[in-house]
Amino acid sequence: MLYDGSGDGRRHFTISAGFASFECRTTRRPQSIMELSRFVGLLFKQWWFTTLAVLGVISTLATFVPAFYTRFSVPRWAGLLALMIAFFVASFRVYADERRRNNDEGKVARDRISELEQQVSTLSIRPYDEQKRTAAHQTLARCSVRERDLLRYLLLHGKPMAQNVRIASRLNDNDSNEVIRQLVRYDLVRRDEDELHGITRFFVNPDWVEVYRDLLFPRNEPENPSYYAESIKP
Repeated sequence: MLYDGSGDGRRHFTISAGFASFECRTTRRPQSIMELSRFVGLLFKQWWFTTLAVLGVISTLATFVPAFYTRFSVPRWAGLLALMIAFFVASFRVYADERRRNNDEGKVARDRISELEQQVSTLSIRPYDEQKRTAAHQTLARCSVRERDLLRYLLLHGKPMAQNVRIASRLNDNDSNEVIRQLVRYDLVRRDEDELHGITRFFVNPDWVEVYRDLLFPRNEPENPSYYAESIKP
């Protein structure tokens, strides 16, 4: 039991709990009433048509059978029997319809779950084999931390201009140029020259983008911070 220090903590707690309980009951009650009214509506609909069908059979028997069998007469309790038969038949038909509907909804849900599982399985398959991953890992092992940081920067920024690469670098111009030359020599990085506008861009070899992305992130290097700004995934 909680107290608020004002002497009436018990009262406040009791009112809150009672209100929560009342609210919970009132939210469940309309749903139950709706389900009951739906069931009664379906039952009455089935019972009405079933009753007409049973009474139609009894009426047919009462009309034509006496012509061949004079002692035949419809018993007085035939109407009550017809209502009882109609009620049980209607109840069974409502049950069968609901079960069929639930089975259909369950099948749709299972199909959707199977589809989602297939999508997850497809997304989890890497677009490269283990042999390619091993080759990429060996190549990256020969690279320096600086070179791997440049690869990270290019993977995050796509195809930046050469001047942006130099601005992001924490190295001097000679060291930065050497890092680029080394990666181009390994064919890990490629150069795109726009001679018309005098713009040079660098980008990671497209054949290795996916495997490098998996191997280089998150950054786990002995030297911090990164040699290239904005080369770490947020």
